[in-house]
Amino acid sequence: MTIKNARDEAIKKLINSPTAQLDADVLLSHTIKCSKSFLLAHRNDDLTDAQYGAFMSAIALRQTGLAVAYITGHKEFYKLDFIVTQDVLVPKPDTETLVEKAVEGIKELVRNKMTSTGKAVRTAETTKQNEGGQTDDTLRIADICTGSGCVGIAAARELNECGIFCELTLTDISSRALEIAKQNASRLLTKAQFERTAFVSGDLLAAISPFSLFDAILANPPYVPSDEVTELLKDGRGDPALALDGDTDSALGVRQSSDGLAITRRLVVQAYERLAQGGVFFLESDEYNAKEAAHLMKKAGFVRVETHCDLSGKPRVTTGRRAASFIFCSAAM
Repeated sequence: MTIKNARDEAIKKLINSPTAQLDADVLLSHTIKCSKSFLLAHRNDDLTDAQYGAFMSAIALRQTGLAVAYITGHKEFYKLDFIVTQDVLVPKPDTETLVEKAVEGIKELVRNKMTSTGKAVRTAETTKQNEGGQTDDTLRIADICTGSGCVGIAAARELNECGIFCELTLTDISSRALEIAKQNASRLLTKAQFERTAFVSGDLLAAISPFSLFDAILANPPYVPSDEVTELLKDGRGDPALALDGDTDSALGVRQSSDGLAITRRLVVQAYERLAQGGVFFLESDEYNAKEAAHLMKKAGFVRVETHCDLSGKPRVTTGRRAASFIFCSAAM
């Protein structure tokens, strides 16, 4: 069986997938450990029986509706390769907007800090030289409902490449999701970054010490209405309902609303309370509830509330600041 024939067979089997050709290429590349360009250049090469069998098994899983990333165990996000399992959501391209806006906002925060104090935030190099404890020029970031860790890790990497080192806290109510985030952090962050990353299992910001404040809080919480979650998962994609359902109190297992905003309502209030003076909140929401998310942030006390669109032009990320002078927090974790 040649690569071309196996690929053609797979595409025919994936007739119900809107991305059949791409699915076949990704799964075949994963199976024989090669690039998609290799498949094209070597389309007349023969597969071994083992390779063909493994490829057809992967195609059979895709036929059930299971997301390609859950079959391969990997997903590219923000040009980084993340491990994914069915304990976490597959990182979506739309969520890259959340990372982009967070990096932009945090860089602005740092510029204001340097202008007002004449001091720079810590870099990875100065952190190595000062292992004795935290200082008040440390930038502290929390990624809430972290899942695979893609948002917080990608932002920390980008900031570090810009010379901005941060202490990162990743939280999730799912301990299994948090384990995946830890695996990704150990693979994708520098040794210094990983050593300054905390992994906290629990409900939103309540999982973190009440004495900890942050300069930036990033969040992509569940925001799909409960009734829509049931319909959404009928296609067999395999996403964890816990990471989608925005109506059910994940700590109590009790449905609180029908608009997908129950978790967001709690999170917005907590975020305002846990931001340092001048701190910034970056929140992803669905296009249908972005307006309400902005209203909730203004009601909680946030200023400079803005909603930003993703690459498709749909409202996706809402940002807001806790008004005050730009002072970095020094509370211990």
